Amino acid sequence: MKKMFLLVAAFCFTHWVMGQGSIVKAPDLNCGNGLICHLGAGQYATYSQTADGRNTFSLHSEGSPVVKSVIIPDEFAVNDMKMLGDTLYFCGYYDDGSRKRGMIGYLPLACFYEGGMFHADIAPPYTIMNDHSSSSGTPYLNHIIYITRMDLYRYGGDVNVVFTADNMQTLNGVKVYDHVGLGLLTYSTNGMDVRFLYNKDGVERFTDIAATENYVVAVSRTVDSSLLYIRVMPKNDYLTPTFVFLPSGLPWCYYANARCQGMNDQRVFSDVRVTALPGDCFMAGGLYDLGTEKGMSLKSFRINSNGAELVESANLPAVDSSAEWWKMHDMRYCVNTQRVMALADMADQNESTIRSRIFEIDVPFLSAPIPNEYMEYHYFRSLSDRPLGGFYAGGFLGGNSILHCWHEPTLGSTGCGVSGSMPLYNTDLKLYTILRPGNMNNPSFQPFEHPIEIEEYDDQNVCQ
Repeated sequence: MKKMFLLVAAFCFTHWVMGQGSIVKAPDLNCGNGLICHLGAGQYATYSQTADGRNTFSLHSEGSPVVKSVIIPDEFAVNDMKMLGDTLYFCGYYDDGSRKRGMIGYLPLACFYEGGMFHADIAPPYTIMNDHSSSSGTPYLNHIIYITRMDLYRYGGDVNVVFTADNMQTLNGVKVYDHVGLGLLTYSTNGMDVRFLYNKDGVERFTDIAATENYVVAVSRTVDSSLLYIRVMPKNDYLTPTFVFLPSGLPWCYYANARCQGMNDQRVFSDVRVTALPGDCFMAGGLYDLGTEKGMSLKSFRINSNGAELVESANLPAVDSSAEWWKMHDMRYCVNTQRVMALADMADQNESTIRSRIFEIDVPFLSAPIPNEYMEYHYFRSLSDRPLGGFYAGGFLGGNSILHCWHEPTLGSTGCGVSGSMPLYNTDLKLYTILRPGNMNNPSFQPFEHPIEIEEYDDQNVCQ
């Protein structure tokens, strides 16, 4: 067997035992972001970049020491990935050497065994903004640069990929604005369709997106004051224009969603994350700054016909030294434990050292102390639920970028991590509803295919 450069999750060992954690590494695998994803049926995947710059997906089946990997073209980079059915979907960007363009792709799991074609759909170099022109009449152009976060759902038999994307607007080839928009890519028997809200006014900076049973939820920070904003849209009306105008005979769409809501309780810094809960509920988490206090804010919501209804809100205060380096990375609802796992870089209440901490939050979380755990000197960037409870985390060891994956069957179990708890107190907050316009276009994503290269590797256990 070859020396392994690709690790797949902290689950690659043959003597796996319940109640014991483990961490494994790939000695030759550089970790750009350490993405990790539960696929189902005892299978897990990671994404990262090899030491020679190649982009790699890896697949592991519990109970087998063999890691199978798929190499994708160097021009692509992946920011997020999710599983639906028997296919792994992912998003990121394509770099042709002259510019970066957002992309969404998919990889059937059969490709890890049988080979096949790598498929990606790439945003066009620009899209004309018919509703936004200079005084001379020259239209501004919209460029989707990165697709940052995504979620998946089936609707009417179609696969829908909802996403957030960094985009910029240019005039005569000169960048005018950097914004973040929302998108919907639909794969159907009739082909592919894309809609994009390019957020012309740039008030909202979307940071995450999730699909509940009947709705799509996008969370954002306001650009001017970093307040939390939430958009809630029905799946059957997600990014569907409410009004259609025909200025100068050119069709374009203006979307004004009255379900946009905000909270003005505290300033949010770093990215806000969101995860769907059972039914039409969701939880949002972010790092907050009250001036005299900093920490993690958690808010759970229930969706009805009027939008989001705040169910519970709580803060986890912590020491605020070096808080500018804190970052919120990921949130995942775990079906087995009916709890939410949250991953953030922050200090705890007793020390100023910033750690990549994984928190376990009850739903509802009320005011009980929240347990958390971290691995010494490690920095984790992605989180996935574990079917039997616990979590998987992907990241790297401080001082180098070699991919490490951590498995814990239960938080605070006798594994490799360091356990603790943080205080939690409820807050009494109010939501307000606003009319926040957006501006739609339909960019024509361009398909790309490339033959798949398959390799096999072994992992290396670090702690068990």
